[in-house]
Amino acid sequence: ERSRTLYRMVATEVRNVARYGAARLERLDEVLAEIAAGGDVEATVLAKNDGSIRLAHGDLPDPIPDYPRNGRDYLLDDPFLLLAGPVTIDVQGCGTCTGCVGEPAGCGGPGGIAGDYEVLLVLDARPYLVLRRTVWMQAAAGGILLLALAGGILLYRRQTLHTAGMREAL
Repeated sequence: ERSRTLYRMVATEVRNVARYGAARLERLDEVLAEIAAGGDVEATVLAKNDGSIRLAHGDLPDPIPDYPRNGRDYLLDDPFLLLAGPVTIDVQGCGTCTGCVGEPAGCGGPGGIAGDYEVLLVLDARPYLVLRRTVWMQAAAGGILLLALAGGILLYRRQTLHTAGMREAL
């Protein structure tokens, strides 16, 4: 759930950074680099829907495995957790602001950044794997405890029935 929330935050940030003003691509590049440099995020990738990578930062798995691209499902590729989903970049103000005029790389032209993309987050899965292992160990310990308790109750019942049978015989 935490990784899905992080994906939604990054997708929103990508849309918002690229929407207004000059030097959109440079600002977007800086934001993705900052996200990849902090916390559990190992890498960020912004790729066009045709598969061409526009921006990439951090340590990507080599080769990149096939992963779900819907923003909800993830792929656990030890030690990485890959989560990707669609994002649409709409630019505004192109050709109307002084910083955008004559800057085709900032708008929706052939070199522009407007269009449909995919944001890929590569997260460090080790904390999640430790947590999952801990939960499984606690579940196993709880199961063993319940089996021991059930065995004790069965032995007590057997002893009680044996005592009741002896009293009836006497």
